Order: sequence, then structure tokens, then C-alpha cells
Amino acid sequence: MKWIGLIPLTAVMVLWLIAPGYIIGRCARLSRVHALGAAAPVSVFTISVAAILADRVGLAWGPIPVLILTATLAVILLLVFGGHDYVKKHRPQSPSDCTTNQTTASHTPSRAALTDSSSREKVLPRPLLWVLTFTGATALTLINLMILLGQPRNFSQTFDNVFHLNAVRWILDHLNGSALTVSMTSGDQAPSFYPMAWHDTISLGLLTLHSSDVTAGTNAAILSIGAVVWILGCLCLVNAAFRCSSLGIVAAGFISAGFPSFPFDPISFGVLYPNFLGIALLPGTMVITLQTLGLGTRRVPSVRGIVLCIFAIGGVALAHPNSFLSYCLVLLPIMLIWALKLATQGWNEKSRPTTWAPSVLFLVTLVGVVKLWPVLQPTAYQDAWPPVQSTAQAIGEALLAAPLGAAPAWIIGVLAMVGSVRVIVTRQHVWMIACHVVMIFFWIVISSWELNPQRTSLVGGFYSDPHRIADTLPVTTLPLAALGASWLGAGLSAWVKKMWLARKHQNTTWIDPVLIIIEVLALLYFTQYSGTVRQAVGRGIITYQATSNAPLVDSDELALIEKLPDLVPAGSVIAVTPYNGASMTYALQGLATTTTHISYDWTHDQTIINEHLDEAATDSEVCTALKDLNVNYALDFGPVEINGGTRSTEYPGFDSLATSPGFEIVDREGHAVLYRITACD
Repeated sequence: MKWIGLIPLTAVMVLWLIAPGYIIGRCARLSRVHALGAAAPVSVFTISVAAILADRVGLAWGPIPVLILTATLAVILLLVFGGHDYVKKHRPQSPSDCTTNQTTASHTPSRAALTDSSSREKVLPRPLLWVLTFTGATALTLINLMILLGQPRNFSQTFDNVFHLNAVRWILDHLNGSALTVSMTSGDQAPSFYPMAWHDTISLGLLTLHSSDVTAGTNAAILSIGAVVWILGCLCLVNAAFRCSSLGIVAAGFISAGFPSFPFDPISFGVLYPNFLGIALLPGTMVITLQTLGLGTRRVPSVRGIVLCIFAIGGVALAHPNSFLSYCLVLLPIMLIWALKLATQGWNEKSRPTTWAPSVLFLVTLVGVVKLWPVLQPTAYQDAWPPVQSTAQAIGEALLAAPLGAAPAWIIGVLAMVGSVRVIVTRQHVWMIACHVVMIFFWIVISSWELNPQRTSLVGGFYSDPHRIADTLPVTTLPLAALGASWLGAGLSAWVKKMWLARKHQNTTWIDPVLIIIEVLALLYFTQYSGTVRQAVGRGIITYQATSNAPLVDSDELALIEKLPDLVPAGSVIAVTPYNGASMTYALQGLATTTTHISYDWTHDQTIINEHLDEAATDSEVCTALKDLNVNYALDFGPVEINGGTRSTEYPGFDSLATSPGFEIVDREGHAVLYRITACD
């Protein structure tokens, strides 16, 4: 497959990730821009909830459940809020209404108040400038992601991908994407909750086009989320936070596409696909949060804003609980600033409800988060990762937007510092610096604190894994860097125009277009080609290559897997060990295997096969287990394990297939061998 062949699948993914949420937002009577900002997280919420409900009512998973839920939510919101707006518009206005409107207006910052006085120049129609910036930033990110992936059907050679690809295949086979009932790895145990939004989205796109190409679907989701959802969310966040200057708008696009950690690290390390989706949804969720609280350029009416916030937060949580915890790290500072602002304003106006109500709501939210924090921590692997650096290094990496040893993103780091100074001097947009300070603190804890109960209580919900917060740092760095770029851009434009007018020239309309061209060329080099992004992409490239020494599925093993449909009859199950990549046969070819993930709860029959398969000629219990599971073939990929593990001792039944009677070689590619089990004939 060529990249052009992935266009339909990627386009369908984008449509599913944007359209349901946008329709729901518009039916809630949000403006086009507001609805677009919250579209992705609301769409993911709709998709994931539709998968759960479809399983509950016995409906096969696919486009139909999502369309039904989207239409249901849209109609309900349209009736409620559309009816409210209609009644409000046509009823006589009473004096109390006027007072309420004045009060609401006084609590809603005007766009002018949120605009730097120096940022009001016009160069192009602002909507067009935003569209061009989005297009350019999306194109840059798309190209970098395609370079990282290499080919449309390449797959990550990492530990967790054994589960993620097989989970998508399981959903396609069973037409069930419920986060409550996916039993792919539970054996004969009851399934437990697992956030399936990532897998639901991929399977939804594949089912829409009647495709079963799991690897192509996964890569289409990577492109859609990393290049469209992330960039769209970032630009909507900047637009919602303050009125950006023309040069600042362009800079915001390059900043969004210029972080070395996101979107490149989570699809290279781990892989952290659910976190990748959840983090990409955070900017859009912050947009609706800011607008509901009235801290942005426009305010969404409270009730409909709260409803959309619940949907968006649900989308983040169903993507991954880690991402919900990250959202809490920005929600609490935002609410604190909001509460302090309204409390001060209410105190000055001697309005007691306005003074105390926001503070009480903040305290309730704080207590709720504190109570929920330990509940969302996994029972195992809380301290899976020890510290990786010193506190000083952690601070330096956060300030230069270059965590985990990435090349310093000097432009982004400096702009964020300028933005921070601007916030301190003007005392506007204080929530930006508050959120960033909190995120940096948690980054310091997770990457540099020694193992202790305090560290675990704070970051155990992130598995104490520095990557999970490192990849979230761009969310709070972005608005500060964009603010710094906007202020510097407006100042530069004003200075150049002043110098030009001082020379007795009257026409200054050409100045901003020229400055934008210069800015594009400069930022294109410093954010894309100076080493920061190139290094991040280079790190990821090697994890998507099936080389002769690939850690999960090497070139010999992949060659044999590709031949299996012609070698194994339909309906047969293949005995495999997952630690050496053999269980990827299920994801890549749709052929059933005895195990589908390294962390697998074995049934009794699976236990017998895993421990005694090579004794099939002499142990009748093995033949019984093979017959029960319809296992007629076995794959032997050798003892080399992913991540250099030593779990081969858990599968002694595969130790000596080559020398045991009752195993006939069907085909081999290098060290990879397919056996037909003849011991039980």
C-alpha cells in the first residue's frame, strides 16, 4: 500500500473524530468556533459510550450505534437549548432580566479586555489566517508522522502493541467495542474495564469502509489524531484564550507542530496509544472549560457549557484515566483563578453569592479530585519507573520544552518564558502560568524524585512513568508560548510600521505580509529542521521497522506471518507464545491464536498447551486441550523476547518442538517455523 491508498481511511477517521461532536455542539446552540473546539473530545465520548450501549442492547458495533447516539443527543440538546433560546428571545424582558444580563456581562471578560493593545493590526481576514495556519501546521505534522511510520502498514515493535493491534482485531471479529466486556485477555475470568476509545475509533473507521486492515487503520488513526485533532485543538485553545496578533497566529501553528514530545513520543515509546488519544483531546477540553468559566475570549452559557464539558471530560477519561488525571492538573488551577477573580469582583460589588459560590465550587471540585486521585491509581505498577534525572535537569527540560533528553526547543521555550513574563506584568491570563507551574511540578516529581510514598501518591496514577507527563507538558506550554509570540509579533509589526512612516511613506499594508513570510521561513527552520523535531522523528522511525533484529516481529517472522493464510486452513487455531511476537499473527492476518497478549489470563486448556505442548505425543491431556481449542498448528519464533524479557520459562511447552515427535514442519523463514501438530492424529 502507498500513502495515497490510506487517504480514504484517514479521511473517514477525521470525519468520525470531528462530525459527531460538532453536530452535538451546534445542536446545543454553540457557535461554529465553540462547537469546533470541543468537537473531538465530544466525538470520542459519543463513540466510546455508543460502543458500551450497543453491547448492552445487543446491537453489533459499527457506524449505526454512533449515528443513533449522535442523533439522540443532538435532538435532546436542540429541544432543550433551542427551546430555551426561543422562549428567551420571544418573551418580554423584565428589569430583573436586565440586571442578570448586566451581571453576566460584568463577569464575562470582553474580547477587548483580553487583547493586547498592540495586537489589533490586521493583515489578512482572521478566519482565513487561522485556516491557513491550521493547514500548514497539519501538513507539517502529517509529513513528520508519515516519515516516522515509514509505510502505511508498518507497526510499532513495542510491548503494548501486542495488545493494541490484537484488541482492534478482536473488536472487528466480535463486533463488540464495549470497554466493560472486552474479554480478549481475560481467559475464563470475568472481563474488567479497559478504556477502549482508541480501539473503538480505529475499528469504527475500518467497519465504515468494510476493511479489516488493522495496521493501516492504526496508522490512519495516528495521522488523524496527531495531525488534525491535536493541531485543531491547539489552535482553538489559543483562539479561545486571547485575541492573537496576526504574527502570533502563524507562530501558534508552528508551536503546535514543533514539540519534540507530542505527538511523536507516545507513538514511539510503549506504545502509549490511548494516552496519545487522550492528550490530543486535552486542548479541546480546555477550550470548552475556559469558555464555560468565562476566562476566554467568549463565554458559553453556563448550563450548556457544563453539559458539553461533561461530554468532553468523558471523552478524555474514556481515552485513558491518565489523561483524565492530566486534565485535573489543569482544571484545578483554572478553577482557582476563576474563583479568586469572581470572589474579588463580588467582594468589591458587595455581592455575597458571587463572592462565595465560585469558591465553594472550587473547594468541592478540589475535594472530589483528591478523593478520586487514589481510586484511579492502578493496583500494580504504581512504582514501575524509578527517577531518571536530577531536579535541576527536570526544570531545565520543562522550561525548554525538551523533556526526556530531547534537543532543546529553544524558540518554543523562549516564547513560553516571554509569555510568562507578559502574564506576570499584565496580570491577565494568570491561569496559563498557574497550569504550567502545576504541570512542571508533577513533571519534577515523576522524573526526579526518589521512590517514596509521597511520590507514589502523587504520580502513581501515571504508573510513575515520566513519558506520560512529558507528553502532556506541551498542553500547558502552548498557550504561554503563543501569548509570547503574539506580543512580540504585534510589537515587531508596530515598530516596523513606525519606522516606515518615519521615512515619509504612507502605505504600510505590505509590511505584515512580508513579516509573515519571513516568520514562516524562520520558524520552518528553527522548529522543524534545526534538530528538535527531526531528532524526535528519528527516534521513532526505528520502532516501526521490521528488521532482521526487530524486538517484536523481525523480518523472518513477518515473512512467515504473511504466508500463513495460504498455509493454515480457515478456522484452525495456532498455538503461540506472545512474548516473541508470534501472537501478532492474530492482528496481522486475522488467524486465531491461543494467546493475544503477554499479560494473559490462561484457561485450563491454555495452561496445558503452554506448559506441555511438546509432550503431545505422550500426554493425552495435551491432545484433549488441543482438540477443545481446535489447535492444529504451532508457531515457533524462538526464545528472543520483547524488551529483553525472560518470560520464556512460563511457556516450557514450546521449548523443544523441533526435536519432539508429532510436529511436522509446514514452512519456515529463517529461524521462524510453522509446525502442523500430528501427534494427535
